[in-house]
Amino acid sequence: MPKSGNSGLPSEYDPESASALEAEIERAWADYEYQAWADEQRDLTVHAKIEWEGVYNARPERTVTFPNVDTSIVARALGRDAKSWRTQLDALYTGGRHAEDAVMRSGLNPSRETVLRWYQGTQAPSAANQRAIESAYREMRSARVAEALSETIRRSEGAEVRFFDVRSMWLD
Repeated sequence: MPKSGNSGLPSEYDPESASALEAEIERAWADYEYQAWADEQRDLTVHAKIEWEGVYNARPERTVTFPNVDTSIVARALGRDAKSWRTQLDALYTGGRHAEDAVMRSGLNPSRETVLRWYQGTQAPSAANQRAIESAYREMRSARVAEALSETIRRSEGAEVRFFDVRSMWLD
């Protein structure tokens, strides 16, 4: 959840906020063939509680248009979506901080030997472990997509901007 105060540091997205933002980004980008125009500049309009440099203004929920946003960073993040537990596990083992946090929260904690057997194909993860792998992967992906949007806006506006409780988002 967003913080209050005037620190200048942006709030981090918690897993729930990142997931909700990812869903809105998916909806906005679905109106276009984002793979086809990944390198294009688009205007991005967002109606949400918008945090600028760690602070809300007097009217935090508002509609803002960010002109000429480079969509390539978000398009790349959206374009990566692993379906199988093996591909999801690969992504988690190479996913950095977001992956580590997601794995810890999912409860996935196999031994090295077990993971080795999974990769060798001599054993598959149990149904519970497959659910934990998918849960951790989805959380990591949401965080990466939210981070990609933040990076896009940072490059466009030169400011740290976060979106919470998004009501709508669209590209022109």
